[in-house]
Amino acid sequence: MIGLVTNVFKVLIGAYTKRADQATQLRVAEMDVDKVEMRQRASIIRTAMSVKVFWVVWAMFAFPLGGWWCLVMLDTATPAHVLNMGIPMLPDTIRPYADQIFNSIFFSGAGVAGTQSIVRGVLNVMAAPNRKG
Repeated sequence: MIGLVTNVFKVLIGAYTKRADQATQLRVAEMDVDKVEMRQRASIIRTAMSVKVFWVVWAMFAFPLGGWWCLVMLDTATPAHVLNMGIPMLPDTIRPYADQIFNSIFFSGAGVAGTQSIVRGVLNVMAAPNRKG
């Protein structure tokens, strides 16, 4: 009797293990496909970023978005919204593109480089001796 129960458990565990192995192999194959697609996308993006027109078009969207964001921060930073600029929200049709540009600025290292250059400039101004005309 014990031998029969043991054999049943072995069969069940073997079937479960086989199913788990198949699921793992399927997931590994899906990840390989994802890797190939990501490499292709990266190649396309790298090629696009090497062309000046890409940066001109990107700047046409990034600078107005940055200006809008500065106005939002300025309006938010003032106590009780003293300025009360009435800055509108971004339309839903623009939101995905704005999120993409915002992420490319702050999560790509450009935001860090920009912050470093601003801090460096401020420190240079502060370290410079007072000049009188």
